[in-house]
Amino acid sequence: MGKLLALDLSTTASGFALFDIETKALIHHGFLRPQKCGMKGVGYPLIQLKKMQSLAEQIQKLIDSIPDLKVIAIEEINRGVGRLSQKVLDGFHFILMDRIEHKISLVHYKDSDGRTGWRTELGLHLTETDKALNKKRRALNAKLSKGTKKLPIVNRKHLACKFVNKHYLLALDCDVRETDGDEADAIGLGHSCLHPSN
Repeated sequence: MGKLLALDLSTTASGFALFDIETKALIHHGFLRPQKCGMKGVGYPLIQLKKMQSLAEQIQKLIDSIPDLKVIAIEEINRGVGRLSQKVLDGFHFILMDRIEHKISLVHYKDSDGRTGWRTELGLHLTETDKALNKKRRALNAKLSKGTKKLPIVNRKHLACKFVNKHYLLALDCDVRETDGDEADAIGLGHSCLHPSN
């Protein structure tokens, strides 16, 4: 049947997860970061372009290394908070498509949220308990002195980690390693593609 590669694209750390389509087994997961470009004194937009080209090249190599790849599932772009970050992420998607044009027929986009989003399909939403805990932690964090470690606020990355840890017996923790959240998102995206009724 072949393999499915799920990608949670980001300008800082892109998570990936490889699945066997027939058995629905998770084969491998990880993340890729853009290489430091060694361009001292070079700023926007060239430094962002070089970083995204570096990341696209790494993803292309990953894609080309997978035999019998049948599906590349990519999380659709959401509206970002920061204009510059959103602009770079938008551009990155097209830089990547240029690098993997030979595999573009395998690419399928999936929303993360909303009615057809993978998080919605997996039932990943903050509970009333999560919301109450977050409210208490925000109040406590506001009282902490400068330099004191803040209490974590439960967010979508936490929910993804909890889900994939349960289903794939993993130990991802985005409070310990920020990139674990990117990996968990990629795994969750791939899981939803293979289990659309969940």
